[in-house]
Amino acid sequence: MILIRTPVRISLVGGGSDLDEYIKQHGMGSVISFTPDIYTYVIVQADRIGKNSLDNKYVISYSRREEVEDINKIDNELIKEFLVDYSMPPVGVILTSDIFSQGSGLAVSSSYSAGLSLAFSEMLGNTLSQIDVGENAHRIEKKINYKLGQQDVFGCCIGGFKRIDFQLNGLPRYTFLPCDLFNHYSAYLIYTGITRNSTEILSTYTIPSNNRLVELVNIAETCIIESRYDDFFSILKDGWAEKKVFSPRILEDELLKSMDDELTMNPKCRAHKLCGAGGGGFFLAFFDKEYIPKPNFKKINLSTLGVEKVV
Repeated sequence: MILIRTPVRISLVGGGSDLDEYIKQHGMGSVISFTPDIYTYVIVQADRIGKNSLDNKYVISYSRREEVEDINKIDNELIKEFLVDYSMPPVGVILTSDIFSQGSGLAVSSSYSAGLSLAFSEMLGNTLSQIDVGENAHRIEKKINYKLGQQDVFGCCIGGFKRIDFQLNGLPRYTFLPCDLFNHYSAYLIYTGITRNSTEILSTYTIPSNNRLVELVNIAETCIIESRYDDFFSILKDGWAEKKVFSPRILEDELLKSMDDELTMNPKCRAHKLCGAGGGGFFLAFFDKEYIPKPNFKKINLSTLGVEKVV
């Protein structure tokens, strides 16, 4: 049995600049993101006397269970694409996570992609570096999500607080940042109760003619290094404001607008944003350490772990 644990990712500044259209237009993209202590888990096993070995069946378990002999009849597109790409024989695959796995805005599907890439590589006797895992996972996941940007998989496969620079050709470049921000302030996730399809939202994006997103990343990086946290939170607010104009669907739901307004008006909230492409999922909000959160505010911590084999 192989067990892979992979963190999800949360981008703070620069989200959207990792899209192919943006990079083609501006020559590069860049985000500042981190991995929280929230993980997905991929378990892969080939039995000795059972469904895989005797019945030649793939046994797939996620929110439902599938048993099929023909790999092409697997309904879960993500798992099917990885099984086909790796030419895997009949095996059992289990996906589970610490958080809602659909429409969360935390790149859960890309976290699973990284886990599947590493798990199948290990199953076939191949050892991959975390960046190689990301390269394979991004290539395969993009087959089923043509709007997939680079920040999701590459933000999950390598842990920590970092800046990631993207280009059309070649692998991303990582710059790891000081982590004191998370010692001074508490980060919370607030579930909106709304799920959405990121591809549909991304299809409505209008790529800005200026390179303001990368400019914000440059300024934000300096603020983090120099511990100018008030300035950093101002940039986080500016980045969220910039993102809102990408698509009319980002805050199209009245509940999202209400939650956004409530966080904006909260004097204890340093900065907030809707995670992922927008349209649902989770808000991220930073508060002072002494803040007493509401029951639905779930505190998260910085994780330095990337995709890794546990068993």
